[in-house]
Amino acid sequence: MSHHIRLFQKGEFPLILLEGEITGEIHNELFEIYYSVDEDARKKRVILDFSKVDYINSSGIAALIEIITSSEKFGGVIECLNPKKQILHILEVIGLTEILKMTYE
Repeated sequence: MSHHIRLFQKGEFPLILLEGEITGEIHNELFEIYYSVDEDARKKRVILDFSKVDYINSSGIAALIEIITSSEKFGGVIECLNPKKQILHILEVIGLTEILKMTYE
């Protein structure tokens, strides 16, 4: 399974670009990148760009939930940017669209 994770800045908010297949293999890398973001920025909003995600399994969802939980502890918001239809469907079925700020550009 192949994936890439990169950190960018989108305006005043950090953006984590996720690419490929989101599985348990991303856990450590995702957390390393997430915690490399300035703490003040994490307390506001972090954008997860899902536009290039083709697949997510239960382990990938668990990693995502850990990021959401960590963010919420400090009053932060995780924004989900441009998920593909099949990814959006999965997020809807498990109720994450009620927790994540969903954005489409």
